[in-house]
Amino acid sequence: MERLQPAALDSVLDTLLADPAPARMVAIAENGTFTPLPPGVPVTTQVVVSGGTTAMDMVVTDDRVTIIDTWTRARTNGHAMAAVHPVDDPEHEAHIHFVDATHRFGVYLGLLVGTRTSSGGQGATLEALRPKVTVVRKDELAMILGYDDAFTAILGWAEGELVGRRSLELVHPEDHARAIANYVDLVTRPGQARRVRLRHQHRDGSWRWFEVTNTNLLHLPEHGYVSAEMVDISDEMDAVEALRAGELLLRRLTEALPVGVLQIGADRAAVYLNSRLTDILERTVTGADSLLGAAREAEPLARALGQALVQGQDADLEVEVDPGPAGADHDHPLPGRRVQISIRALVQEDGSTHGAILCISDVTDAAQLREQLAHKAAHDALTGCLTRGAVVEQLAAALEDVEAGVGVLFIDLDRFKAVNDDLGHAAGDALLQHVAQVLRAESREIDHVGRLGGDEFLVVMPRLASQETAATIAERLALAISRPVELAGRPHVPGATIGMAWTTTPTDAETLIAEADASMYRAKPSRTA
Repeated sequence: MERLQPAALDSVLDTLLADPAPARMVAIAENGTFTPLPPGVPVTTQVVVSGGTTAMDMVVTDDRVTIIDTWTRARTNGHAMAAVHPVDDPEHEAHIHFVDATHRFGVYLGLLVGTRTSSGGQGATLEALRPKVTVVRKDELAMILGYDDAFTAILGWAEGELVGRRSLELVHPEDHARAIANYVDLVTRPGQARRVRLRHQHRDGSWRWFEVTNTNLLHLPEHGYVSAEMVDISDEMDAVEALRAGELLLRRLTEALPVGVLQIGADRAAVYLNSRLTDILERTVTGADSLLGAAREAEPLARALGQALVQGQDADLEVEVDPGPAGADHDHPLPGRRVQISIRALVQEDGSTHGAILCISDVTDAAQLREQLAHKAAHDALTGCLTRGAVVEQLAAALEDVEAGVGVLFIDLDRFKAVNDDLGHAAGDALLQHVAQVLRAESREIDHVGRLGGDEFLVVMPRLASQETAATIAERLALAISRPVELAGRPHVPGATIGMAWTTTPTDAETLIAEADASMYRAKPSRTA
């Protein structure tokens, strides 16, 4: 298609301007970005759009490629049109027109025709579209020197309000490691650019995702700053953020101490660390090796550090560290503390690494809470035995080494209903607690005792050499249970019927439990009440 001549372009433009259908109008520079509407453009019923950066800001994300294609055709032919969906009315279809009016007004004109939310009247202004791109200027310490109007439109901070503050103050705490690693690497490389994805805080307290491209212009006298182009990618990250919401909430609730920061070089020595790191670890850290020396679980940390420094791989892990040197003065070692360590490799353009950033936070309380919750979930509140689900899991784990022999004892208390009826439920609970203690005391250390419910217990015996050994253990447990006990101030002689199952043949947990249960019921009639 040949490019339209100026007269034909004027005819197209005049027809669009005379159309009474609701429409939005923008002026567009040669590079595709919005520019102020020249005063000579004859606006009629169109709404002049303020805000936004390009026509892509006017449509839904799925239509952005269409905008690019249409703009390309307009640059070639002088005019192009396509069907799109406005960003504020995504279910409705409208039509975007790009017309070359440079011969007449010095700009291209874009008209979004057929919108349902536009109001008429010359000079009317649509509520500002939130732009997607902003530029911030920072010094070598990431102190904010200034920002454009788009920054205010996107994040709500007024002009000059953040000047003199560190940009890290706006970054989400969980993203500090990436932000610091990106910036520390950048400022040592004049003329270079680094890209990173970070969450920034809106003035209202909410968070938005940005892809930040930091360009080092510190060496140029006419600039002397780092230019950070920030592209709003919140829509893209919404799905990811939804998956992380639960974990993020837990971290925010359990974080009690600030984050310690440690930068190490390729030689593993400390390049930078903050005082908070010393507070958390209660010791001075001189590099990766001294951090490893503090860890009680050094191997996973050593592996993660190696992968970061050699392969450029990031890692997140939780390790236990010794208390500070003060803990060594005690006769008995003090409990360690749990720390969450986020490792972010410093990767150069050629793919090589020249160090890593570590963010370390104390999660001791959170780890203890997690362990307590896990213990409560796996143990019966009355007896302290494993719950049915937990003891079945232990049996399933034991059966993974079934060739070593696995035994199960199904224990049912005799005359338990009579105890509840004659002495009361408190006495029945006391009997259950007594039997649980006996089973744990008389079983082997590697055995697992669980309560299936009511007056039924299960003992899982991994690595059991023979069925005869299982029978011996069953007899010992039955004898121990039958020792007299006092309930509600009265003597009582407990009794139990025990069913047994043993195997060296692959099977599943429920099948083996069923065999022991059946064995118990076969033994029940032979016992006297």
